[in-house]
Amino acid sequence: MFVPKHLGHLEPNEFTLYGFTYPTIAHWIVIQTSAKNGGDFRKFFDMPVDELPEIKRFNHGMLEEGLNAILPDIKRGYKYYDSMHHVLGIGTTKMRLGFGDEITGRNLYAISIQKVLNKRKAFK
Repeated sequence: MFVPKHLGHLEPNEFTLYGFTYPTIAHWIVIQTSAKNGGDFRKFFDMPVDELPEIKRFNHGMLEEGLNAILPDIKRGYKYYDSMHHVLGIGTTKMRLGFGDEITGRNLYAISIQKVLNKRKAFK
């Protein structure tokens, strides 16, 4: 089962945490990483998603915190994130998998979504 496109890290899912409004999960990751490293994070709020710096690494807990803010109440889990991103996605597309392409990405986005959903289920 693949993560739906509307829950992707580049899709507009505006949410507010700690008094700041983030347009996408990609903004959340870049801003939180920049703030953690003492950088000027405010410039990223108005930046279009395609101009954000590449996400190379991040804190898993921080990603799960952002996902917890945007994820609706869903029952089913997602095993794969259909994205060419080598860290967040599977490194290929669903269509290419159908033609025999192999998963080369780390798929951390889908893994984090599954962790958030499991934590929610444990609290109920």
